[in-house]
Amino acid sequence: MGADTSGQEIDTTRIFVRRIINGFESDVPPDSLIFSHSADTLWVIVPGEYSDMDSVWIMMDSLFTMPGCRTEP
Repeated sequence: MGADTSGQEIDTTRIFVRRIINGFESDVPPDSLIFSHSADTLWVIVPGEYSDMDSVWIMMDSLFTMPGCRTEP
């Protein structure tokens, strides 16, 4: 589990991400995200069917710490 710079753990079940692939937008289910962390850095891997030459945008809408504090990037 990763933590923010104040030491609060990040609730990885409440990270909200959207993706746009070639102009088509979709929400990414939190249970499909893959997490990796090191010190105070949390990497979020967004799996999907991406092809060469696709235009891909990944947007993190918000995340919550364990006590329920909402953070907007």
